[in-house]
Amino acid sequence: YFVRKNVIPNIWEYSTISLNPLIFIIISNDLLQSDNSSWLGSIIISVGLLYFIFAYISYIRSNYEITLSSMLAGVGLICIFSAIPVQLSGSIVTILFSIQALVFVWLSIKFKSWEFQVFSSGIFVVVIFRLLFTDFGNFELVNYQIVFNERFLVFFVVTLCLSTSSYFYFLEMKKNEKKLYTRNLFFKITNKNLQSIRQNLSIRNLFIFTILATNFFIVWSISFEITSVFDSNIFDLDSDTKSYAKGLGLTIFWSIYSVILLVIGISKRSYQIRSGAIFLLAIPVVKLFVYDTFNLEQIYRITSYVFLGVLLIIGGFMYQKYEDRIKEFILKD
Repeated sequence: YFVRKNVIPNIWEYSTISLNPLIFIIISNDLLQSDNSSWLGSIIISVGLLYFIFAYISYIRSNYEITLSSMLAGVGLICIFSAIPVQLSGSIVTILFSIQALVFVWLSIKFKSWEFQVFSSGIFVVVIFRLLFTDFGNFELVNYQIVFNERFLVFFVVTLCLSTSSYFYFLEMKKNEKKLYTRNLFFKITNKNLQSIRQNLSIRNLFIFTILATNFFIVWSISFEITSVFDSNIFDLDSDTKSYAKGLGLTIFWSIYSVILLVIGISKRSYQIRSGAIFLLAIPVVKLFVYDTFNLEQIYRITSYVFLGVLLIIGGFMYQKYEDRIKEFILKD
């Protein structure tokens, strides 16, 4: 009606526009509860696409006035977002959510839209929650294969999407775009509310969030692989040997990864990367003295100390060579 008459709805009439697809989906779900429930996701996507068509028609007929068309497009986005968990289940939902979040990051940069920016951040939060608490709570190690397994694939895709997003944000920061985009595509927002969002979802903060999440999931996923190698039946070892090998493997991996980050932080003169690397390096050091010393067998304990000692010696040589840069640890960029 509003599209055909080219009339801008009142505020209360927008609720009717929003409730129409919800009521239609609820009725469809009730009718398809038996053998045809697999069609529900397709129906929700179709509703979303239909609202996009209405949004485009409204945009053209209203001489490019965006109030109604933006509302219709927003409803379409929500429908398409909701169709993924309705139609699918398991880790594929997390993969599709992460890809969807990356697309919205790109759209937020292309259209300078704070709505896309907020929406992509919300989807990434959902992805992180699913990875940590939902998808792999009871991961089976029967027929486990190193790297070539479902869990590592999901972590790899999510990490790739997060790292690509951080790269997009980094490019924007190089253009001196560090604040939240202010263009309204879907919703009107007051300056007061925009300022509140701006403080929490600036380009700089989103870059820090995505780069931290990327490194966290890299460490988390590879640590999972190390422990799973010894918890599975790939190696015929007794339980004590497996436990010692896991502890040693984690110490070595965390140390190597933190040193790599440290080198990157020094070479790129990044205070944030250096700080994160030092924090990560402290974990294997504390683990070595608090846990490994008292729980590992002598050969594993000696190996841990020797390996950490080699890293510290290398660090000493690096300090002599890059003394000026290393002094920046106590300074800001």
